[in-house]
Amino acid sequence: MLTLKDLSSEIDNARLASVNFALPKEFPSYDNISRLSINDKSLSFNDKRDLNSQLNQASDNQPTLFFKSTGISIHDVNEKNISIEVTQKEVGTNNGLVSLINDLACDYRIKISCHESSQPLVLWLIYDLDLKDQLTGYEIDINVASGTQLTLKEFITNTSESKGILNRRYNLFLGSKCFVEHTQIATLSNTMDSLLEFNVHQLSHSKMMLKSFDAGNRISYKTLNIDLAESSSEFEFEGLIHTSEKEVSQQFVYVHHGASDTSSKQNHRILSAGESKGKFHSTIHTDKDIKNINAHQLSKNLLLSKEANIMTYPILEINTDDIQCSHGATIGMLNPEHILYLRSRGIPEEDALGILIEGMTNEFFNMDNFHLERGIIDPWINRS
Repeated sequence: MLTLKDLSSEIDNARLASVNFALPKEFPSYDNISRLSINDKSLSFNDKRDLNSQLNQASDNQPTLFFKSTGISIHDVNEKNISIEVTQKEVGTNNGLVSLINDLACDYRIKISCHESSQPLVLWLIYDLDLKDQLTGYEIDINVASGTQLTLKEFITNTSESKGILNRRYNLFLGSKCFVEHTQIATLSNTMDSLLEFNVHQLSHSKMMLKSFDAGNRISYKTLNIDLAESSSEFEFEGLIHTSEKEVSQQFVYVHHGASDTSSKQNHRILSAGESKGKFHSTIHTDKDIKNINAHQLSKNLLLSKEANIMTYPILEINTDDIQCSHGATIGMLNPEHILYLRSRGIPEEDALGILIEGMTNEFFNMDNFHLERGIIDPWINRS
């Protein structure tokens, strides 16, 4: 059985992050969330436990998978166009990091099939973890039939006493002319480590929109592999990472344009405070002799302290001439003159910092029906 100590050693040896593995004494809470509205319902969050119950309420009467340390429960799957199969797997015994990521020491494998439907489908994935120095893992295969529209909402939380490793692997197969909108919100405490491998294979005229927010993990290692295998397939990615204290978050994106008339767009941000470290590594690759390619990547990053560190690597591997492509990366700190200007207007320094940070993150929240997600994310962005 791979232990937390083993993984920490493997990560350190692999030089994925040179960090101090001492655990911080405190982690952010949801106490400063007061009210927000979902479906005309006023919700209040008192603590993290209450947040989980509110997620349950928000997902009421919709197909939902609840991932708990003791197993998986499936609620309200009366939708005939969604079928779910859960099988328990043997936990791997190889202690190597490469084996962990590739072979996945997963407790469960879940197969989700979204059958052809003329009506939009919605599926919730809610992780409610209470780990005691242990590793838990899930491998999830999602097949979306041709012409189907799927909204996938994923929320990951844990108890304040939880300590361990969450390991996830997603394999998404998008049929032709289907549309998938996937929102990932991962707010684990910094006594938790997180590993994610996210693989997407798209057929012709399919579109995938991925929106992800990550915060709080002591160590987070995330890889996205996107295969635009057939013509007129599209992929859009909006990502936001917030790190604080001694947290480390690393995200790797590989987009493969394997056919003509494909397009991809990435817009990613990292906010790093304390002594934390953030890394974004994105590669766009195009095959030879394909035509009419649109590929764009942008990485905008903000250092919230002098001790924080951010690295960004936008990489292009272009093997065709018929392409419209752009990439850009910025790393900076808040402008003291902007802070002084706001303070001269009677705004306290803490509020002024919040306004400037909000200005950078507003684009991430530019989405209809995003009230619940914003209510969860805001406290993490505002922490120092």
